[in-house]
Amino acid sequence: MGRRARASLTYGELAAITFSLPPRRSEPLPPRTARAQNLDRIDKKSIAWGAFLILMPATLGTGFLTHYVGFFVLFVVAFIGVTVTAQPDS
Repeated sequence: MGRRARASLTYGELAAITFSLPPRRSEPLPPRTARAQNLDRIDKKSIAWGAFLILMPATLGTGFLTHYVGFFVLFVVAFIGVTVTAQPDS
């Protein structure tokens, strides 16, 4: 059907090709039920980001004063690991 539909030059030819297609369902899909969510709960990623924002200045200061860049790199890698592996609260 694909090549013939693309090759049709008029709407009449296209209608003749698509005549055998079944019509779409007329009934609407059933509505999805919304899960109750507790908006007061704090998810694990928010806690990780908060800890990161609190500890980052201290980490940068320590890395700057001690000239130990590996400390900063390990901190950032650990933060990324915690953020990526945090499971959403269900």
